[in-house]
Amino acid sequence: MKERTIMNIERTPMNLTSRSVRTRLRRLAVGIAVTALSALASATNLPAGSAWAQSVADIPTSVDVAIANERLVEIFATPEAIKPSVKLDAYENFSRRLVFRVISKSGDRLKVWLPIRPNGVTGYINIADAKVKTYDYAILVDLSDRKLTLYKAGAPVFAEKVAIGAPKTPTPLGEYYLTELAKVSNKGSEYGTWAFGVSAFSETIARFKSRSGQIGLHGTNKPKDLGKNISHGCIRLNNVSIAKLAKTVPQGTPIIIVP
Repeated sequence: MKERTIMNIERTPMNLTSRSVRTRLRRLAVGIAVTALSALASATNLPAGSAWAQSVADIPTSVDVAIANERLVEIFATPEAIKPSVKLDAYENFSRRLVFRVISKSGDRLKVWLPIRPNGVTGYINIADAKVKTYDYAILVDLSDRKLTLYKAGAPVFAEKVAIGAPKTPTPLGEYYLTELAKVSNKGSEYGTWAFGVSAFSETIARFKSRSGQIGLHGTNKPKDLGKNISHGCIRLNNVSIAKLAKTVPQGTPIIIVP
């Protein structure tokens, strides 16, 4: 497969103002060309979107996470591929590093879920390009109950009401993971105090404010909205609980979204 290259992205400071927070949270997706994403998705075997979401497993008691050593990570379509299909760049990642949920090991490569469109797409990375860690946290979001539950080693830790996507911009179903974390410095921000990036993307919003519609898990300064389906697809949690998550769960933590 012909190698695809990343788009040029202008870097913005990490000292986030309220305006830059709003802009950066709408730019959580890495800058990959649409043609590269389509080519990579077609080269993998995992179904995307709602069909994939139907096969979501039980809450995992532990998961392996690959943390990239460098800003750029080469993604391969198969374990044997010589040339990468695409390169992912952590340029717009709040944490300045890419993390991947590990599926399996194949020789000197890892099969991983990727934080790009379409939802559920997989690829392979070189083991030498990342450090693998094992975590025992997981998050379950029940859309019917408007409830988020944090688990540790399969046991519930706490549960809180959340706001979810509106009927026309629903929160996508499936098993994803947390990709990044940002502290929101402006107390009046619509994103509350902390914001996680999620490896899921809206299935109804292709572009949002000039960027891809990546889903976020963030706080809110409108607690009256909790328990409602009013967002563009993001999951909103009260500020006390999102701060607790920010201090507790690492990037790569699974987040499972069920009907």
